[in-house]
Amino acid sequence: MPLFVEVEGGAGSPKCFLPGTMFLQEGTRLVRVEDVRAGDVLQGPYGTAFVEHVSIVRDVSSSAVSMSVRTSGSAALLDISVTADHRMCLQRRVHRQAKDLQQGDRLCTSSGDGVIIGKETHQYTRPVFAVTLRSDRSVFITMQSGGDIPMAVALGTTHPMQTGYVEFKFKGAVCRNWNQAESAEAWLSQFHLGLADFDLRFMDTSPYSAWVRQEQADRFFEIVKSLLPDSRSRLRRCSAPWQILPRATAEELVNAMPTEYED
Repeated sequence: MPLFVEVEGGAGSPKCFLPGTMFLQEGTRLVRVEDVRAGDVLQGPYGTAFVEHVSIVRDVSSSAVSMSVRTSGSAALLDISVTADHRMCLQRRVHRQAKDLQQGDRLCTSSGDGVIIGKETHQYTRPVFAVTLRSDRSVFITMQSGGDIPMAVALGTTHPMQTGYVEFKFKGAVCRNWNQAESAEAWLSQFHLGLADFDLRFMDTSPYSAWVRQEQADRFFEIVKSLLPDSRSRLRRCSAPWQILPRATAEELVNAMPTEYED
């Protein structure tokens, strides 16, 4: 099976992928971005990503970054190209835009950490494929299909959660016990039957948070509080979603900032 790097295709706004990019689907099946369709399910290091929409963006002129990555788990080099604003996944879920990466940085790949041994930035003038995912997910990508080639893990441009969702942050002992689960999503998944009717969203870049529809927030808060394992575990609810309007005054911006409270 080829190895992969991790890339993001975030929720609500499309992320652009260069022609020739390949994603991992169920099992070991590869699919080219040219063949990805709405309804497809892509694989990533922290779960699956559901494709909501794909379109071709023509006459693009922007910067792209090409990198060569060497991993300890594979004799083959991974050569990958992404748009310059794509966020790539480094160690410990740290993310950095491709344009800011340096030789020696260690990327997450499907074969463990990979060291960037070469990087160049160039101008890109061909069409790109805009892929929109249901949630802020990181997904595996590669541009080589033969042999023992790694796949990388990357993310796209920074974006907020969709309007209408309330963020809940887990704090304290419950997070320290996530050595295996690693995220709020994984921990909540064990209570699937009790939470099946909630419209939950997650971001790989915020592993200790969950988002739920605003009208479901109060009930979600009460149910999940009762599931926390001990008094040292806490669930913090952020205020309702907010928007910054054009030409807002400084006072309006301050008043619009979300507040937080704990039970």
